[in-house]
Amino acid sequence: VRNSSEQISALYENVESRARIRINSVEPEFFASMKDVHGDDFVFRMFVLDGVPVAFTSALYSKDVGEAQFVGFDPRFNQSHALYHNMLFSFIMDAIHYRVVKLNFGRTATEIKSTVGSRPEDQVCAIHFHNTTISSLARTAISRFSNSDYVIRRPFRARSID
Repeated sequence: VRNSSEQISALYENVESRARIRINSVEPEFFASMKDVHGDDFVFRMFVLDGVPVAFTSALYSKDVGEAQFVGFDPRFNQSHALYHNMLFSFIMDAIHYRVVKLNFGRTATEIKSTVGSRPEDQVCAIHFHNTTISSLARTAISRFSNSDYVIRRPFRARSID
């Protein structure tokens, strides 16, 4: 991680630049710091093709829950090498290794995450503004970023036994 900060930044920027909402940015030193603080509970995985980093994942595993955190990838190789899909499988393999009960993939790319069995969960967030103008603007902004235009896949269908 410490020796690959430029590559990590470039891969992360590929993902961050496509986001509709950017809450924060992550510096490459963040990953090394997480490893220092959390040890083996923090997993940073670099995906390399012909000696060149093309993707990375980071996740934190606690007693019962795994939290997929940040990812980065080179979109030129995403389709030909199914990078994002393989990154999801990597999270799942680590979750099995850590024997977590729940793996949280986050709120983005819901449709492709559903192809590996992930299901969205509603999250509630209450925000109150005393200023009615700001409150109205916030309501409008939040509704614009509603993420309901996707198809939830169900790769594990229950079979009826007759």
